[in-house]
Amino acid sequence: MLAMQREFSDDPLEKCSVSRYLRKFYKKWQSKKKTLDRLRKKFERAEERYNLSVRDLRNEKGRQRNRLILIDSERQLSRKVVDEDVIGALERTGYLTPQHITLIDTVLTIPRASIEKEYKRRIAAINAVIAVCDAEEGAPSRACGARKRTADTIDILAHTPLLKKQKSPTPDKSDGTVIQAIASRPTICFLCLGNPRLLVHERLENYKNLGSLSRHFVNIHVKPFPKDMRCECSICCEKLESKSGLLNHAERVHRTVSRLSQAALGLK
Repeated sequence: MLAMQREFSDDPLEKCSVSRYLRKFYKKWQSKKKTLDRLRKKFERAEERYNLSVRDLRNEKGRQRNRLILIDSERQLSRKVVDEDVIGALERTGYLTPQHITLIDTVLTIPRASIEKEYKRRIAAINAVIAVCDAEEGAPSRACGARKRTADTIDILAHTPLLKKQKSPTPDKSDGTVIQAIASRPTICFLCLGNPRLLVHERLENYKNLGSLSRHFVNIHVKPFPKDMRCECSICCEKLESKSGLLNHAERVHRTVSRLSQAALGLK
């Protein structure tokens, strides 16, 4: 009882001391409360940034997944495992010969729907392997012979022969440049290259990419002519009896590909 009276005494000095203690305690509490509020707001902002990052990551994963699905669908429609971007990158390295590029583009394909088409695919793959086995380092030396073939005939893939000697208005010093262009012609039109009536810079015109070369080939050498056109590949010394034969020869030997419809190419 005496202790309680001493604690809650009516003495003004003791009341003043208790009041100062309470005010000091209240100020400390307010300071800690402000610090706690500041830390809570900082945590909420960090949590919001984290949630945004997680959402962006999830969306990007979804976009990449859809992109891979689209790429796989395009490969299945084109019946090829290796797309044109990869083939173009391999060509730019300079370590693979044209026969190796043709081998990759022929062997790595999806099986066909019918037995006849599957046989043709396997025959083309076998011929590509034969072409790689017969390929030699440096300039090719095998003589070329002119022969006829139709658009539906599956022939042995032609090698890359030396340029046939023809009368050309250009001087002899340009022959070495033309022969070098044959070995690196993925972006050079093979028909223009083998045309001796053109100037040297027109024969050796190097297009920006494979798409530009394909557009030039279709617009200049395919569309203006009827489907029963006849022409000759001076590079391979081979006569082509139709427009479809020219397209098949361009894709199989010179890797100049056109993905337009038959109606757009004038085959119907």
